[in-house]
Amino acid sequence: MILVVVTQELETESFLINELNEIAHHFTRVVVITTQKGNNITCNYETIISKRTDFLLPSILYSIKKLFTKEAYKELLDRKNMRVKPGLKSLIYNWIMTWMIEKRLTGYLKGIWQGEEMILYSYWLNAYAYFVANIKKINPQITAVSRAH
Repeated sequence: MILVVVTQELETESFLINELNEIAHHFTRVVVITTQKGNNITCNYETIISKRTDFLLPSILYSIKKLFTKEAYKELLDRKNMRVKPGLKSLIYNWIMTWMIEKRLTGYLKGIWQGEEMILYSYWLNAYAYFVANIKKINPQITAVSRAH
C-alpha cells in the first residue's frame, strides 16, 4: 500500500514529520508532495517539491475552463448562504489558485500512482483537501483522508 501526503509546508510541520517517521514502515512507499522541503529533516519517505511553474500552462487552462462549469455556478449560488461572504474578485482568485493546485497535484499523482492500493492524505483542510476529495470522487477505490485541526 502506498501513502501519498499532500501539504503546503513540511519543514514547519513537526507533528507531521514525527507522524510520518512513525508510520512510514507500514507502507510499501510513502510520498510527500509539498511546496517546501525541510533542509534539516531526516526522513523515511520520498519528497516531491511542488513548484508553481510545474504544469503551469495546463493549470491555467484548466482553471479558466472550470470558471464556466456547473460546479463554479453552484458555488457562486451557495455564496448567498454563507455567513461571511467573500467578495467576487476574492472568490474567483481563490478558485483559480485552488484549481491550479489541483491540476498540478494531479500531474504529480499520475507519475506516482500505478493503480495499487493507496491512501491519499491531506494534512490541512485547504486546497489540498479539495484535491483529495476530487480524486476520491474520480477514483472511489482510493482511501482519502483530510486532517482537521
